[in-house]
Amino acid sequence: MIKSKEFRYISSNQSSAKLNMLIDKALFNAYEPSDKPIFRLYSWNDSFTVGISQDLQEYDSLYKEYKSNCAKRMTGGGVLFHGHDISYSLILPTEDSSLKVKEMYESICSFLIKFYENL
Repeated sequence: MIKSKEFRYISSNQSSAKLNMLIDKALFNAYEPSDKPIFRLYSWNDSFTVGISQDLQEYDSLYKEYKSNCAKRMTGGGVLFHGHDISYSLILPTEDSSLKVKEMYESICSFLIKFYENL
């Protein structure tokens, strides 16, 4: 269960892959355990991202197709295509990370459902 009741909400304009990933990284690096958790919603220009362990050079044809609008995510996984999607970032204090992966996933999904119900 996500313990926090109040969040810092950030709604960002549609941006490039690089800017979106730079914002996420800056928020993560500046986060202090005493800060409110951060929930950021954002959208993308046509672009793609790859997971942290991927090599962007392996996607040279996509790089050209998307006019170099690509970036690495701080998380893992393969290629994700963006441009018609809404994404979110959730930064929580480490006290909320004591859950197992499945429990954390369920907690985040419950949080998102409540958030969207309140819109």
